[in-house]
Amino acid sequence: MRRSRIRLCIAAGVIYFSSAAASEPAPPAAVPEPSPGEWVEHRYSFVHLGFTSTYSCDGLADKLAVLLRAAGARPDVEARGFGCANGFGRPSKLASASLRFYTLRPAAQVVAADPATGAPGTVDGVWRSVAFEPRKPYDLDHGDCELVEEFRNWLLPMFTTRGIDDQLRCIPNSVSAGDLRFRFEAFAPLPPPKAVPKA
Repeated sequence: MRRSRIRLCIAAGVIYFSSAAASEPAPPAAVPEPSPGEWVEHRYSFVHLGFTSTYSCDGLADKLAVLLRAAGARPDVEARGFGCANGFGRPSKLASASLRFYTLRPAAQVVAADPATGAPGTVDGVWRSVAFEPRKPYDLDHGDCELVEEFRNWLLPMFTTRGIDDQLRCIPNSVSAGDLRFRFEAFAPLPPPKAVPKA
């Protein structure tokens, strides 16, 4: 009888401490530590040979601008379509876009900007998770798998990245669920502070 009471007391104590631990709030997520970076300019003539999906030249430029900004490029991306034989706004098997954009790279030693002269200096950057999946970004769909594949091959090396999780399974003339999944971390500028609503 005495052993049974001891076991009951131990069990009650375990349940109490387990409940107390479960009720405690989770520790706050670690805030990434910013580090200095500097902008690097890139210019590229992007040519897309489509099998599954075709784009107009202006449509291709718009889609690439979305991917570049989502990957951490500076917001002032310049993307202009050119060379489409079918004319403006019509899909083409061979669509092209001229790109000019800036990516952030870590800078070990960069002199900070001088407020008096406005000389360029450091930009605070952090490692940011990026996902290319259907509806991430919102304009992306399964049919864009080949375009993301080309982005990975030609444009992604211009970014500073790590932790690449490549699960692209692009099959020409075929669209299937689960074929578009590409994730990585990019060194990108800090997001702008959220506006505080006025009282």
